Amino acid sequence: MNDEQEKTIAFVDGDGVLWNCDERFDLALKLTNKWFPDSAIENMDQLKMSSNMFKTVFWRIAFNPDLVVLDTPIAIAQETLDEIYHRYYRTWILTSNPEQTFDARAVWLERHGFLPNVALLTKPESEQYTKTTRWKAEMVHQKIIETGAQRVIFIDDEIANSDQVATMLLIAHPAILDGHTEFYGSLAAYRDHIAQSS
Repeated sequence: MNDEQEKTIAFVDGDGVLWNCDERFDLALKLTNKWFPDSAIENMDQLKMSSNMFKTVFWRIAFNPDLVVLDTPIAIAQETLDEIYHRYYRTWILTSNPEQTFDARAVWLERHGFLPNVALLTKPESEQYTKTTRWKAEMVHQKIIETGAQRVIFIDDEIANSDQVATMLLIAHPAILDGHTEFYGSLAAYRDHIAQSS
């Protein structure tokens, strides 16, 4: 491991960053609407405004391990994740998909040619009621402690997740936040930055 690899850890989100989950979510929405015809919604934007029961049924369907096969890789996902792994070595796929999807996702990753040595972190059942923003920040904090990392690369399409990681770093690891953390909203943004700095 070189000095950059020794000091750096990288986290890459799954849904919307490595894989497109639109088909899985569309099916979950269609099936949930059948259960709740009087409160049916048209798109994912309306999900936040729906009842708790509607959301619970939707997410149970959306996170059914059998539906993981509906996801498709984002165009540059496999090669970019490979680049990140070879550049920084300690790399995790950090997804809030529940642990019940772990085996199905591992098979999906292998089927689509993703490196087997990039670790997959799914949200444990014991954390199901922890907000995703907090859980992801806690995972980054835990990996900083475990590895002694001095630099963090965080790629996530939800700005709230990046904000929470930044807040955690400000409180627990201010030296890492100050010039030693990079946040990207997509793999393309990460690649653009690497290309510009080369």
